[in-house]
Amino acid sequence: MKKLTMSKATLLPHCRYWLRDDGPEWQVDEPGYPALVGTTVGKMAELYATFPGAEDIELETDRMASPPYIQRRTLKLWAQLRRWLDKNHTPNWEPEIAYSLDPVTLQGSRLGFVGDRKYPNTNNINGTVDVVNEAIGSIRDYKCTHQAPWPRYWPQLGMLALAAFGDEAKAIELVHVTELGVNSMVMPLTPAKMQSVRKRVRAHLDGVPDSEAMPGEHCAKLYCPARFTCPQSTAKKTEREKQNETRSPAVQ
Repeated sequence: MKKLTMSKATLLPHCRYWLRDDGPEWQVDEPGYPALVGTTVGKMAELYATFPGAEDIELETDRMASPPYIQRRTLKLWAQLRRWLDKNHTPNWEPEIAYSLDPVTLQGSRLGFVGDRKYPNTNNINGTVDVVNEAIGSIRDYKCTHQAPWPRYWPQLGMLALAAFGDEAKAIELVHVTELGVNSMVMPLTPAKMQSVRKRVRAHLDGVPDSEAMPGEHCAKLYCPARFTCPQSTAKKTEREKQNETRSPAVQ
């Protein structure tokens, strides 16, 4: 099986063909506009928690390197999140803590802070929690998507909770940041629910070697790393292009 990170776990319920050793090569593209905005807002939240006041300097630096439309959206989202954090941040929450999950035993371990997501070169499934409170077994994740993030990111967050706390995980808090405000949703966790997460992860991983390509909207919307090289995905794209040409013939 090819290397899996928890950020790509959102693809597992839809398709696992891209993880096959004999599957298509990955052609990873540069981060798009939504990813750049989300990464910058997340960095501001990290600095807010560790070096209060530094986030404004960092934001100014990032803004100077970003196109105007990214600057505008980033400023609006960060203003909303900062107001929310002023009311909801406590010192017990640690930002940017990485965890690792053994794909065979599904036992997790703490890696700690890993700058720039440079995880150890192992077969383990690694991921970083935006904020974690180990004292109460809870993780928090910030999402800046236009669409409602739940249940889209449940596979990623469930796997992170499993790696961080195993069956003892108590809660996942998903914080959706929009230009109009911040919505927080807390999902309580129980040992039974975490055992269900473990079974789903096991089934997904065990199903990789015999998986077939399942093209769909998830290829692009969830940024499959093989979406430009997968024969099924590219075939569907070519078919759509032909249909569009038939419906809209070129003007002579």
